[in-house]
Amino acid sequence: MTYKTLWSAGAISVAAFLSTSLYAEEQSLEEINVTAHRMPVAADQLGSTSFSLLGSELREQGIYFVSEALQRAPGVSLASNGGAGALTQIRLRGQEANHTLVLLDGMRINDPVTGFVDLANLRLTGVARIEILYGPQSVLYGTDASGGVIHIITNSGKEQSLGLSAEVGSNQTARAAISGSFDNETFYGGLQYSHYQTDGISAASEARGNSEKDRYESDAANVQLGARLNGFDINLVGYDSRNTVGFDADDLTTGLPIDEAPGFENLQDRHSQYLRASASFATSDDSFSLMIAHTQGKDTNETSSYSPGYPSWGIPAGMQDYLAEGEREYSEVTANYRFSDAAQLLIGADKLDEEVGTTYFAKQSVSSNSVFAQLMGETKAISYSLGLRHDDHDRFGTELSYRGTLRYQLSTDFSLRASYGTGFKAPSLFELYDFGGNPQLKPETSKGADIGLDWQHNDITLSATLFQQDTKQLIRSVGSFPNSQMENVDSSEAKGLALEYQQQFASAWQFSANYTFTDAKEYNPQPQPALRVPKHQAYAMVNWQIVEQAAIWTQLRYTGDRTDYNWLFANYPTLDSYITLDVGARYQVTNEFAVNFGVNNLMDEDYESVTGFGQLGRTASLIVSYSF
Repeated sequence: MTYKTLWSAGAISVAAFLSTSLYAEEQSLEEINVTAHRMPVAADQLGSTSFSLLGSELREQGIYFVSEALQRAPGVSLASNGGAGALTQIRLRGQEANHTLVLLDGMRINDPVTGFVDLANLRLTGVARIEILYGPQSVLYGTDASGGVIHIITNSGKEQSLGLSAEVGSNQTARAAISGSFDNETFYGGLQYSHYQTDGISAASEARGNSEKDRYESDAANVQLGARLNGFDINLVGYDSRNTVGFDADDLTTGLPIDEAPGFENLQDRHSQYLRASASFATSDDSFSLMIAHTQGKDTNETSSYSPGYPSWGIPAGMQDYLAEGEREYSEVTANYRFSDAAQLLIGADKLDEEVGTTYFAKQSVSSNSVFAQLMGETKAISYSLGLRHDDHDRFGTELSYRGTLRYQLSTDFSLRASYGTGFKAPSLFELYDFGGNPQLKPETSKGADIGLDWQHNDITLSATLFQQDTKQLIRSVGSFPNSQMENVDSSEAKGLALEYQQQFASAWQFSANYTFTDAKEYNPQPQPALRVPKHQAYAMVNWQIVEQAAIWTQLRYTGDRTDYNWLFANYPTLDSYITLDVGARYQVTNEFAVNFGVNNLMDEDYESVTGFGQLGRTASLIVSYSF
């Protein structure tokens, strides 16, 4: 399909999509987005494509992991190396996992070693909302955001609350969580803590003859404390996550994961610690604001895995240990000046320092300094933004990034949005120096655009978005083991169409659905489908509020065929399409006490999101929660 044909098909789809029912009641609740412009902006004023998820709705339907929640968003594909706790990566619109920046209450939590966030260890405990930004966001967020941003925002300081919950489920799963927040106008804060453990399943696919279970145990906490004094806001955010997970290593004769020998256990211990301190000031009329912040973080990953021994490659039999440590310091300052109700200017500067070392290379460091500016304005029908960023990297020199967005209110119900931007992604120290690394790598550069049409009438919301992002000097592992090496391949291209539909029927029924078509290719120099990106994916959810105290819901996900990579033979196996169906019910016993019961993968679908690694079959869970 050519890009011209894609856009023509999109226009036809928009027309068909907007010809549905026009019956519903008026909806007046305004949604606020804090990520797109690094300040609160009404979502219906954004030219950027975004998607939001409410933590309260997710928890009411028994959703516990951030990775589960993100699968409800259009254009999001996940790849997991097994069951609970296994390495889980996200791709937005066909971009690489390390092209998406993940924030927790404004704090960067991307691993300095790998460059991406392992979503397996992120919970929804105390989360108020999740905001997703699509396309290059490097102007405001730098090198980690060339493909998009995911911002996890907790309830800290939003209200006075305390919540407790506990869960039991299949595979000897048990969970306990506590979440609380307070705000007395001067001081505010919050605490979220959760413990999770399960016997798990075999990370290596049971359908391929593996049976040994890989356990998972995790403790995670984040805390926020703040004070408001005479226009100043002093804030401290901390995050600590400690996880132990069993895993299955690859067989060096097939390139596929297999159970370890009896009497041995492959284990990964991962510890993440992040702390962010910030101070901000705003005038009483909000015409000027200033923010200064500093984030410090450390990720430690220790693995011990069994090897039967491969003498020809110098690998002895027995347990093999691997250690990776990464530290990051990030300092930022921003100032915002509002010229009038119709225009404002944001300027800022940041400094990023990283230090990484692994079993295969001694610690190396890298540093970058950046300045950026963004002009925002709005009239009665038009809102826009224009941004520019200059990066000065101590290893890769300077780079200029830019981004522009536009939103036009065509009528009371219709609005048009568009954005265009560029991104810059420097090679990580891991890609430069670890096993198979290449010190000669060059930075990846990208450019992306989208255009969308939104229609909202009463309780019906419809959206259609065409998108494209091209990346040059894409970094890939090339060749077969043990001679594989990171290299800059020619380029990659991802283009497609996303459709969204939401409607509230009467007051009892809620329906939402989305579909994404993504045509993602890599060129080296011949075209090859991008790895683990489905061409077709769809999601649908129905929630029925039977009575005031009780509700039932069901959700369905479809993921189409994907192309994967076998690192041993350097070939490209196909991952088959699959459909999963989940159902659940919630009963509010009292104003404070509720019970949830759910069954995931009701049809017991057998599928893989990474070649050779199994996924959870049919599982059930019972959750009790108490909040006041």
